[in-house]
Amino acid sequence: MQLGEVPPSRMFDLSTKVYGGILPNCCYKLVRYYITELESKNETFSFLFLCGGKIKLKINSMNKIFNDDAISIMDKMIAKNYKVDLLITDPPYKITARGNGGNSGGMFQKKEVNNGKIFKTNDLEIEDWLPRFYNILKDNSHCYIMTNNKNITNYLKVIDTMYFNEDKKQKFHFIKNLIWVKDNKIMGQTYMSQFEYIIMLRKGEHKKINDCGTSDVLQFPNKKMKGEDGKTIHDTEKPIELMKVLIENSSNENDIVFEPFMGIGSTCIASLLSNRQYIGVELDENYYKISEERIKKAWEEKRKEKDLTQKTLFGDGM
Repeated sequence: MQLGEVPPSRMFDLSTKVYGGILPNCCYKLVRYYITELESKNETFSFLFLCGGKIKLKINSMNKIFNDDAISIMDKMIAKNYKVDLLITDPPYKITARGNGGNSGGMFQKKEVNNGKIFKTNDLEIEDWLPRFYNILKDNSHCYIMTNNKNITNYLKVIDTMYFNEDKKQKFHFIKNLIWVKDNKIMGQTYMSQFEYIIMLRKGEHKKINDCGTSDVLQFPNKKMKGEDGKTIHDTEKPIELMKVLIENSSNENDIVFEPFMGIGSTCIASLLSNRQYIGVELDENYYKISEERIKKAWEEKRKEKDLTQKTLFGDGM
């Protein structure tokens, strides 16, 4: 399905009647059919019981991931004037060249890492994606960008000086740097690195977070998925619980969260678990397929949790 073919919400008339607010037995199978069909497509939905008689089904439809180039997808979104409520991303960025990895394990044995790259496809610069981020975000919304010591100075400079219109009135406003403290350390010749920066920006007017008691130092274990060979699947995988904090503080339920550099899907899963919609983009086909499987599993777990609620709503005779 191409982006733009499905609007953010649709209304379907099930052509059934409600009597006294109770769904009649003859409608159970019809409603269950719609639920099964929608769940198989990972659609979020709700039933609206109208006192006038008919049941209407509202589909909140934008849970999509794309195996594509992020710039291309963002350009399509901009062309269709499609806006999102929150943008969270861990863009591909260069790291400090390590030379020979020596006896260190994991990502430091990779040729790309020793040359100052984490992925073969991380040649994008902030100037390539920051203007697109601005155009995609709704007004009065937040943007989180994860980065490291090597890139943060340049990122903040570009954020401070880049305007998105000729009269220099449209730009991102820097709020603060959050710190993600990990439980592991990365070797270095000065001090061992144990944290990452999360740059917090806003577009438009001030918007407070939902839980103002949240610290700007976030501590979550940096545990990564392993393949059958015991090796890390994705070198910069982010904890789902970390992403949930950002999502739940800067959006509301059913809002759309966008992650243009999805990796193996942590932000999309965190959005799902937080009852938000998501759009994710990943260029690497292997990472995309892993994301698909992880998101599918997360949906299955969520459906198990919802099953009791649905039985209560529609009765046990379905």
